[in-house]
Amino acid sequence: MRASWIALTVVLLIGILPSTTQAQVTSTVDTSVGWLSLPLSDLNALLQQHNYPGISEHFLSFGVRTSFSVKDIALRLGLGGQAAFALPTLDHNDQADVEFVFLYGGVLAELAQSSPTLGQISLGSLIGIGGAFLDIERFHREPANFDEALSELVQATGQFARGYWVVQPYLSLSLPIPLEQLKIKWSKGALRSKPINPELTVTVGYLYAFPWSGWGLNDSNGNSGGSWLGPLDRPSGPIVTVAFRMDIASLERPHVVIDSIRYRGDDEVVTLVNRGRREVDLSGWQVVSSTAEDDERIAQVFVFPQGCVVPAGGRVRVHSGPAVLGRTNTPCGQAEIDLYDRYAGVDSEGAEVWDDRADAARLRDAYGEEIDRCVYKSKPELDATECR
Repeated sequence: MRASWIALTVVLLIGILPSTTQAQVTSTVDTSVGWLSLPLSDLNALLQQHNYPGISEHFLSFGVRTSFSVKDIALRLGLGGQAAFALPTLDHNDQADVEFVFLYGGVLAELAQSSPTLGQISLGSLIGIGGAFLDIERFHREPANFDEALSELVQATGQFARGYWVVQPYLSLSLPIPLEQLKIKWSKGALRSKPINPELTVTVGYLYAFPWSGWGLNDSNGNSGGSWLGPLDRPSGPIVTVAFRMDIASLERPHVVIDSIRYRGDDEVVTLVNRGRREVDLSGWQVVSSTAEDDERIAQVFVFPQGCVVPAGGRVRVHSGPAVLGRTNTPCGQAEIDLYDRYAGVDSEGAEVWDDRADAARLRDAYGEEIDRCVYKSKPELDATECR
């Protein structure tokens, strides 16, 4: 049990990584449907000995799990649960009814490897607790009318339960679903407006269950308690599930910041610095000019070209003003990058963008989420402002 608490603590620590680490952490939710097989021959023999119908050894399972994936090291940690319901059998008995459910849940950990041809392959395990729940009903006799059915239908009802330690190793294959309409964006708080990336995941595993309690009874005649040994000492069997997986939030700290703005002279320059430990793709990002008094009012917009990647520790200088005429961009991917593309919203290619008295700059990612901002009010002796 102590190991389960340690694993849960690790999951919670992963949840607060965005404020302390450079790794990209993505929250994921899975919902699944599947099939489980458990050996119930001993339980069936006991039920049929007392004139109850047998139980199918095949189960329809439904599951949900939530996890955090650390992209840099392809690690996923989280919590998961599964409910498996025994499918109806052909052995129908009008005098009795039997239902069987197996529930389990716990902490999970998996390692994933992406393949360009096979999608993402994951190897992991779920460790936790579970329970077997057996409900039986014995009907008194066929009722003669509706009133009699209400008053005398059930003679006795019993619910039996038994607890288990559960281990489920598994192998998963995840394939992306190419549906653009499902790539929903979030724009509140720390969710950073990242898209949902739906995947279809097929998982093949094996369930091992080890009892930590005997069967407990609670019936309609007032009998309860007890702990009896009996069948299902180790109900283990294969399980196959098909899941719909969604990355609902990318909790990644922004590491590209506005370092300085040179707002006077023929060569205006906004300098960005990647202070992270890995490269960042700036494709579709924007530098937005607005007034210092109303930074929601957009004046000019610079859009970074596709494929513009700034390495860890690299600098990007976005130029404007007369000095950009006839200049060409430095190739992206280098430690020092100079871009001379025209801002949208200016009258001509060499027009000035930044006000010499006061202005505001905002840096937005490709989804429109603000990553950084810099507001300045000029002093006569200064030609630039340091934003950090």
